[in-house]
Amino acid sequence: MASRSSGPIISPREVNRAVADAIFSEAMAGRPVYALPGDGVPEQVAELLGVEPKQGRYLIRSVAARQIGINSAVSRPFEELAGQYWVPSLAEDVVPPGLCAIVVLTWAAESMRDDGDFAANNYYERLHNLLDTPQSRRTAVVDGYRKHAEVLWGRLNTWLEYWEGARGVPTAYAAGSMRFIGLPLSQAVLRQADRLLLQQFFVEEALPAGYSMPASEIEVLIDGWMTRQQL
Repeated sequence: MASRSSGPIISPREVNRAVADAIFSEAMAGRPVYALPGDGVPEQVAELLGVEPKQGRYLIRSVAARQIGINSAVSRPFEELAGQYWVPSLAEDVVPPGLCAIVVLTWAAESMRDDGDFAANNYYERLHNLLDTPQSRRTAVVDGYRKHAEVLWGRLNTWLEYWEGARGVPTAYAAGSMRFIGLPLSQAVLRQADRLLLQQFFVEEALPAGYSMPASEIEVLIDGWMTRQQL
């Protein structure tokens, strides 16, 4: 791992915690929160770690590769990460393992928006590019993600629910036929302007933090709210 200009080596755990503090902060209380870092978030991660701003994105990517086990000789990709013992807690230093991996998974989904190609093969190709996955490990990475995706993303949702919206309302839910890439896509397909509108929707409809309802009911609420916005 990279080191500070002076001081100890930065551990993957520190980077994971910095990602939690930068993205899922208490400033997001009561609002939908997404694993896609907004403008300046990698630099904020770097600041929290006491390194140069340009190192933020590199640290997130390198820790993600380590969490996933891209080059591990002792386990399959995602296997060790999914097998880590973890329980949610309100302690500030207890965050879900694999947050850096989640961010990179979301970055891959975000990059698909440029050409509008949401095919699964396109997603995994972009993910491999971000992780610098060796050609010999690419099939194993895809298989490992499909096997353990719901554990990884489920921990994030469980943690946010445990905080009862104090760190944001969870949004990582797959819909339709894209069971696995639908999870990172749920974090990346909305533009910032869309997210602000969603936050406005939650406020105006008086939906409390952590509240859940069937998709059919939320669709009715959104349709009615959008109609009123156009009047």
